[in-house]
Amino acid sequence: MIGEPTNEQRALRIDALFATYNEITDCDSDDSDIDHLSLACVLADMRHWCDLHSVDFFAALDLSYQHYLEERADAAPT
Repeated sequence: MIGEPTNEQRALRIDALFATYNEITDCDSDDSDIDHLSLACVLADMRHWCDLHSVDFFAALDLSYQHYLEERADAAPT
């Protein structure tokens, strides 16, 4: 990929992540809330990963929000 991805491309990467994650876990469901369930399972596992690696989950969450805001602002029409 040349240059920065679009926000749509960033979002579609998560679809791929969920598809892979659901293949290797029992988090998948036929329920209409699959997106919420997948997100909750991934976030819970990320918290466990942070515990294991002594990473501050909430600091990373705050940083991710700042990245998100910058990416949205970059995509805003001028």
